[in-house]
Amino acid sequence: MMLKSLYMRSKQLTTLKHIIIILLFFGLLLGLRWVWAENFSSAAFTPAVNGVLDLRGWKMDRTSTVPLDGEWQFYPGKLISHQDVSLEANDVRTVQVPGDWSEALSKEAGSSLGYGTYRLRILVDPLEEPAGFWFKGIQASSRVEINGIAESNMGTPAENANAYTPKYVSYTATYSVEGTKEIELLIRVANFEDPYNGGILDSIRFGSQAAIDYVRWYSIGFQLVTFMVLLLHG
Repeated sequence: MMLKSLYMRSKQLTTLKHIIIILLFFGLLLGLRWVWAENFSSAAFTPAVNGVLDLRGWKMDRTSTVPLDGEWQFYPGKLISHQDVSLEANDVRTVQVPGDWSEALSKEAGSSLGYGTYRLRILVDPLEEPAGFWFKGIQASSRVEINGIAESNMGTPAENANAYTPKYVSYTATYSVEGTKEIELLIRVANFEDPYNGGILDSIRFGSQAAIDYVRWYSIGFQLVTFMVLLLHG
């Protein structure tokens, strides 16, 4: 009888131990998520309107970044460069970023397959240090041009599926011309992979190059920590 009582007590303690471990595990994950949100929260900024984002008066530092959300100009069915912008003025539309581009891409809504060019003008105080961009969630290939200078690309955007190469990962770009007061960002995008999601699907971050490096590596570190916690408990 005593052995049975000791066994039941041991079993109850084991169950209680497992419950405590599970609660600590979820508490740790929620704590990490809270730290993530606090570090990546942005101050209230007016979103872009009709392809213009006014950031004058905002001081770049080593940790703060801004999401380039709002209304971007969009050239459906065209992969244009800085020299072509004035020639294509009659074909420009507006599209919400981030978000699927199907409605702006074609009058026949329902498919996100195709190609086009996004354009955003960013008004800033004269640059005193390199500015950086962090591009995420662009489906499914993209090429970036900043003030007429070709920068990073991921995959090869093209006008048909045979000529293009998809590559759906995040990447960064830098612009370092001191004294610049306006930054024109062009992103040529092609998607022949996903018929339901296309274009810029996640917020693009903008800030000093140091800040972009900080938030990007913090993101990578957070994901590694989460992976290790899940692995250990698994």
